[in-house]
Amino acid sequence: MKHILHSLVIFMAYNDLFIHSSIGATVSSELKLIHRHGDRTPIQCYPTDPYSNDTYWADGWGELTPRGKQRMYGLGKYLRKRYQDFLSSNPREVQIRSSAADRCLESVALVMAGLYRPEGRWQWNNDLGHQWQPFPIQTEPRDVDGMLNSGSKCLAAEQELTRIHNSPEYLQYVDQSKDILNYVSSNTGLNITDLNGAEEVFDTLLIEKENGYPLPRWASDATTYEKLSQISDMTFYFDFSTQLVQRLRTGLLLKDIIKHMNETVNRKHDTQLALLLNALNVFDRKSPPFGSTIMIELRQSNGKPMIEMFYLNNTESEEPIALTLPNCMNATIECHFQQFVQSVNHLIPGDWNQECHNNDSLSLATNTGL
Repeated sequence: MKHILHSLVIFMAYNDLFIHSSIGATVSSELKLIHRHGDRTPIQCYPTDPYSNDTYWADGWGELTPRGKQRMYGLGKYLRKRYQDFLSSNPREVQIRSSAADRCLESVALVMAGLYRPEGRWQWNNDLGHQWQPFPIQTEPRDVDGMLNSGSKCLAAEQELTRIHNSPEYLQYVDQSKDILNYVSSNTGLNITDLNGAEEVFDTLLIEKENGYPLPRWASDATTYEKLSQISDMTFYFDFSTQLVQRLRTGLLLKDIIKHMNETVNRKHDTQLALLLNALNVFDRKSPPFGSTIMIELRQSNGKPMIEMFYLNNTESEEPIALTLPNCMNATIECHFQQFVQSVNHLIPGDWNQECHNNDSLSLATNTGL
């Protein structure tokens, strides 16, 4: 299972963040950010892992590391620099929605600390008040969070994933990777028969390497490491490749984006990265690194509401990639808001629980005493 959790910030934390602001007296604009959490410790280790002892991971399993904290705080400072003419110092202009995982809640809190350093009347304490201010972060239990947790309970999505893993294209790739899967199995103590098992091992190796721990000899070979990296990238392609998976796993996020932007277009001022990029046909088939952020900007251009989208896949570079949405007219960076809505309308579910067959699975569990 993918451990992809996010926040959404709506100026609207892979997190979900919403910021609404007004530029000028009559023109309203909106910024929506969807970002992945910062660097974390491994979710789990493999049986022969030399770093499986808790002493190697003082932060705990699957938790944000000091490097991850620095990354997310730096991301907030970068976003303040990028949008300094759009944002004010008023923290009330922000709405935040995060996955319930600790690393996501901490990540989005750090982004906000870098983004909204208290000024003037927002300084509330002589010690902390000059550095930090609290933000309300909305969340949902992970198993029912269909908007930001790609592993939330959805029977139909799970069945579709099984179908994908039995498709000719997937099975052919597994067959081509048989040698490396067998090699990794023999060295980890695991029985790896599919791509996701290899992806989980690579995730652990990548984090160990980034934390300065020498990899075991079998994994330190450049060819082995690169093959595992390629397999990891391909799992993000396969697992999110069909329209049904995209509809059930990122449709609620698209629905939320459109809802808030519709309110801005009509002047009513009331994440998951790989999935969203896949659904918009702009995915580069590379697993999103820690802190990766999608920036969706809604602005007025010649009196028309237009969307521009950027992907920051390297937080240190501070050089986001402008995304050209292929379903927009003339395939330019700017996309008319209504055209964007029409291009993703087929991915937006009506009753998500009904389409997931969650009510059916609940009824089955009740009747069988599960």
